[in-house]
Amino acid sequence: MGGFCYGHAQNAVQKKQYETNAKRIVTVWGPPVDDYSARIWSDLVKDYYLERWKRYFEARESGKAADLATWEVAWVEKDWQQPAAPESLNVVDFARRMLALSKDIAAGDVVLNRPDLLAT
Repeated sequence: MGGFCYGHAQNAVQKKQYETNAKRIVTVWGPPVDDYSARIWSDLVKDYYLERWKRYFEARESGKAADLATWEVAWVEKDWQQPAAPESLNVVDFARRMLALSKDIAAGDVVLNRPDLLAT
């Protein structure tokens, strides 16, 4: 993503616009079409999807609503920073924790953008 954004931009404003557009295309694609693109690239899994899931489950644990749409827009529009060192994450432990939390998700908890779709 960075190579194109930085290599083809003529100025800082253009660089920011290219980066924002690239991030929007590979993630939310919207609004109004959320997660249409949903690319599974390693940096996106770590920087976007993992962070979004963390926020979702933190909200579930606290009993508060997760405003993921606001977070997604902020993520798309912020300047991308390559991390200095990879973060350590026990993936198996994290997956077990997330599965345990998700066992009580009922169909009524799922909020869809389109009322004519059914969640499974």
